[in-house]
Amino acid sequence: MTEISPRTAEALGIRLFLDINGDARQAVNLIDQGASLNVANAEGVTTLMCGAAGRKNDVLKAMLHSGRDIGLEARDNHGWTALIRAADRGNAKTVWLLLEAGADPTAQDAM
Repeated sequence: MTEISPRTAEALGIRLFLDINGDARQAVNLIDQGASLNVANAEGVTTLMCGAAGRKNDVLKAMLHSGRDIGLEARDNHGWTALIRAADRGNAKTVWLLLEAGADPTAQDAM
């Protein structure tokens, strides 16, 4: 991967956040280009959380294998992690993928 500026990484990260539930190939391409993987909206929802809720396992695998910080244990404003979102949506494959990556199986929301 070619070194890119932090500003470019952030811009690609925002695009990835907005496109996460679209074309998986495009999302993986953005990851390969160096998109920031820790983008969050005003409610604290991260790219990883969106992908986990949307069953985007190909994209999640690319994020997990990127070797970059993806905020595996990041929490939104309600205390939810990507693992909690995946479990809430009944995404068993995504749950296993996140657990294998080291997600905390004892995580609880803030409620």
